Amino acid sequence: MVLLHIKRSDQDHFLLGVPAQALGGDALALAVRVSNLRHRLLRLCEDGTQLLCSGPAPQTRGCQQDGADSDEEPEGPSASNGPGRAAPSQTAPAGIERAAAGPEEGPETAHNGAVPAAECAEYLERALAGAKQAAHTDHVARRLALTEAALLGALDAVRGAVLAAFPGGLLPWDPVRRGLEGAPGHQGPEALEAAAAELWFAGRALALDAPLSARLGRNDKTRVVLRLQRRGLGAPVREPVVDEETHKAMLAWHFKKQEQQKKLAEDDGTTHYDSAWANPKALKAHFSGVQTLRLG
Repeated sequence: MVLLHIKRSDQDHFLLGVPAQALGGDALALAVRVSNLRHRLLRLCEDGTQLLCSGPAPQTRGCQQDGADSDEEPEGPSASNGPGRAAPSQTAPAGIERAAAGPEEGPETAHNGAVPAAECAEYLERALAGAKQAAHTDHVARRLALTEAALLGALDAVRGAVLAAFPGGLLPWDPVRRGLEGAPGHQGPEALEAAAAELWFAGRALALDAPLSARLGRNDKTRVVLRLQRRGLGAPVREPVVDEETHKAMLAWHFKKQEQQKKLAEDDGTTHYDSAWANPKALKAHFSGVQTLRLG
């Protein structure tokens, strides 16, 4: 398997394992799917953390534009007390603890205050932590390639934890529900489409109808850095010759040598007079046994 280091930026990158005989179009499609899944999971982790802290999100003014129908009668809390707000006399669903709304929260921005029970919250928190770890960039330093199945498994784990924490389901406009359903626009501007993306290597875009071995060679143990970007942006900026850590080490070594040169330039040639090896009576003192005596 050829190890492809897919980079969109210095902070957004991951590894993929692809056979050397795979077509460039297949590698591009896989890279786009994995990249979109990563951003979907990371966005879902942020929304899930907010869900744990404040409960499900209320209906916003822009929910109709996002694809949610405001006339739809949501499941669970009644909409008679405001969009996404539960009536005071309504009992909370099983496994849900009702929390008081914050003093600074208004009817347009406040969450409904329904937070899951402690056990369900802990289960959801572990699922979110696992999803964040599955999409983290630390895998690059550990030389671990991401797989689409692993990311989908992390997504399913979060879906099951949300279902356990909120048995009645989330409202249609809730960002966590939209993230689990893969609603359009939830992934943000980082989302890509395979038809509008391209992979660049060594200053040239990979051909979609040619195997990777035509550009990368037939060695399955090769590791290459590819740049994933939108089509039509031109050639990306070339990768630096040395990485950031090596560059810092080189600057530190150069600064140290400069300081040594400054000290040598200020030396008048007499600083070694106080050294033990420059004492002309050191041999006599050694055999007489008085080399450790200090006068004064």
